[in-house]
Amino acid sequence: MTDSLCLPRPISPPVYRRPTTSSINLEYGFPSTHSSLAFTIATFGSLFYGAYWSRDAETDRVVYISLLMFAIGMAFSRVFTGLHSFLDVVSGSVIGVVYSWVHWKYVMVPIEFGLVEGIWLPMSSTLAGLILLVIQPDPLHYCPCFKDSVASMSAIIGLLLGSWFNGRLPIYEFTVGLTFDVLRILCGVIGLVIWELASKPLLMTVLNPFYSQDSSETDKDDEKKNGYKIERFGKDTIRTLIKYIGVGWWVVYGSSKLFCVLGI
Repeated sequence: MTDSLCLPRPISPPVYRRPTTSSINLEYGFPSTHSSLAFTIATFGSLFYGAYWSRDAETDRVVYISLLMFAIGMAFSRVFTGLHSFLDVVSGSVIGVVYSWVHWKYVMVPIEFGLVEGIWLPMSSTLAGLILLVIQPDPLHYCPCFKDSVASMSAIIGLLLGSWFNGRLPIYEFTVGLTFDVLRILCGVIGLVIWELASKPLLMTVLNPFYSQDSSETDKDDEKKNGYKIERFGKDTIRTLIKYIGVGWWVVYGSSKLFCVLGI
């Protein structure tokens, strides 16, 4: 939606924009994706908590208020820092709430059924992700939004693949206790850091032979003539795709497998 509408951020000046990095000015403003994600987390988290983890009324109230304050705080920060207008934030927030409710009401059960029954759901999700790469509209000029979209979509694919693999693991009772919780967090974070450090050189080594090294000048000339075109299956896109699939897969399956091996 953001790349389709190509609506800019609030003009600065007169709006005072606190972040000053060059990439900030290249991104579009409507709707606010940060607000959308924040209200998605808050709404879905509230629905999930109420259905599975609800305790006493006082605890529930604290959880719900905390989630709401998180979402409102994120949305307010986007206006306060001059990155979005009030309309950007409100529209993003509404999208997040509606998406979460629809997902909870109509998508959760088919996903759970699909992950139990077979690998068709992760495979079809991967295919759908590739189709989205093809139909993503070209922005008016270079914008990092496409890379962010690829990363988000890839992480979701990785989560679904990891969930499918995780469902095939023998049932393992994790040891309860603060010490073991901290150990699991440390192992999970260390695994992500290792993947972050190793994935770029590894993937660049694998992908370099398949891509021309001297296409940058040609791309710039073509952009001047025909406008900016997203490099949908370029080296950076494929690297981002694989990298974040790995992140999602590790969070759900890889780390769980490591916990089983280490007995934590």
